[in-house]
Amino acid sequence: MTVREFLRTRFTMPVLLAAMLSGCHRDNAPNPGCREQPRNDSGCYAAYDPVCGCNGKTYSNDCEALAHGISSYQRGKCPDSR
Repeated sequence: MTVREFLRTRFTMPVLLAAMLSGCHRDNAPNPGCREQPRNDSGCYAAYDPVCGCNGKTYSNDCEALAHGISSYQRGKCPDSR
């Protein structure tokens, strides 16, 4: 291995590793643009079918999330539920 190849490898590997790690993120990480905006017209059902809101908070069901103004959510509890 020449000095040039060695230096290229020493530079390329950390850059690739940094690029791969910077692409990692929690799927349910709170979205800064996601805010609760409660509505007064909620008449939600009592069934427990948890959803994880874009704000990282678990709601008892999709109706409760929507009643709090959360329109983007995923099925299931949030990993670090608040």
